[in-house]
Amino acid sequence: ALEQRELERRREELRELYTKVLADAVLLRDASREFEQEKAPTRRTRAAMRRAAGDADAIDEALASIAEDVPELVNAPVFGYAHEQARAGAVQTAGALRTGNAPFAVFHASRLVRSLEEIIDSLGEPDPDDDPFNDGGAGEQGGGGGGGQGGAMEDQLVPPLKALRLLRKLQLTLGC
Repeated sequence: ALEQRELERRREELRELYTKVLADAVLLRDASREFEQEKAPTRRTRAAMRRAAGDADAIDEALASIAEDVPELVNAPVFGYAHEQARAGAVQTAGALRTGNAPFAVFHASRLVRSLEEIIDSLGEPDPDDDPFNDGGAGEQGGGGGGGQGGAMEDQLVPPLKALRLLRKLQLTLGC
């Protein structure tokens, strides 16, 4: 019970961290959309785009910080890939803004927001009725041994069904 509460606390902390980053990413996407509306960007607009690129860099730094704080989570295959997609979205948004390419900035910022939303969803509470693979813990007994704790953190912080759904959302994003 104590271990479960600790996992829930850590999951909630991660959700809060990613939610803060998401709020910044939404502001960045909205700013990029405003830049896209201008037919011919002025010097002032280009300067604002460079400042917004700095905001995208700050988002990437925040995501890098999360990766440093919880390496076992971002090293998990599915979650780690989603995290890296979010970082790539931030970096590509910054690059597009620095070059004055507002349409690409909007595209990449939208991808960043979508990735963060999917990550936050995967950190949500598992629905007890929503785990068709759970057989009441009988599968945890016996069978094979070995393997250690390799994927245990992902299985606990990101419930298996949520990880599967995250994988499916990533596949849809990639058009697989």
